Amino acid sequence: MKLALISDLHILNNNPVCRLDDLVITQFDKLRFVLEYCKKNDLPLLQAGDFFDSPRSYLLLSRVLSLLKEYRKVDIFAVFGGKRHDTYLYSDETREATNLGILEKSGILSILGDLPYKVGIRDVYGASFGEEIPQDVDERSFNILVVHAPITDSSNWEHEMDSSEFLEKHYWFDLILCGDIHKPFITEKDNRFIVNTGPLLRKTVSEWDHKPHFIVFDAEKRSYEIIPIPHKSAEEVMSIDHLERKDEIDEMLMEFTEQIKQQNVVTVNLLDNIRKAIKKNKISSRVADIISETISRTEDK
Repeated sequence: MKLALISDLHILNNNPVCRLDDLVITQFDKLRFVLEYCKKNDLPLLQAGDFFDSPRSYLLLSRVLSLLKEYRKVDIFAVFGGKRHDTYLYSDETREATNLGILEKSGILSILGDLPYKVGIRDVYGASFGEEIPQDVDERSFNILVVHAPITDSSNWEHEMDSSEFLEKHYWFDLILCGDIHKPFITEKDNRFIVNTGPLLRKTVSEWDHKPHFIVFDAEKRSYEIIPIPHKSAEEVMSIDHLERKDEIDEMLMEFTEQIKQQNVVTVNLLDNIRKAIKKNKISSRVADIISETISRTEDK
């Protein structure tokens, strides 16, 4: 039996600042490609949380529902992702009112938990963000876990978990699909696997080199195939101009802050202090123009 595996989707309704194209439209092309592949090859789709980029958007929900209804024959299984994405107001109690919760209640997909779903002859469990990993598992079966947790094959932060250690600790699972950290990896240990496909969408410049893909896993052969998702090169659809502007502004503000610290004239009026600092110190004309414009807007209010 084969299954399709994908991690963070982050379906969104607003274009990120770094994207030159319309990512809102692009994302549906990518998602349609994945669903079409699953439909043609009769594959269930497992998704590891952060299905949506924000928990509530009825306009976006309507568009996602319309697309998923075209692929009702594709069985989709998911978990809830982080609390800024799939959970509303940072509360587990409001999950039913989120985009993902409504998809579940509409029968479009199934949310995995500590009781197994039979996917073919395989037992599939889930652990949404913050939930305990299921332990009451029949170890004689081929068990699959879908989890949203900060697992990575190169842990750099205290809160991140090492993939090899996670796989070893939860030895009763033969296959683990994880989401959260936007870094793809495949870790194998004793013919057991933990995988992360990375994000479907490149939302930030830090994902410049990422190549969107999903994985088809063969549970019988314990083998996998990486399926590329059609996408344009980063140079075609992403920009770093906003980073350059941010660096320039940060540098100008730092310059002004340092110089105003050195000025000796102090009054109770902040705007007077700023004017005197500009006059007394060698503030660049570009910084002075920005500050003057801001002062003018402030005084007009």
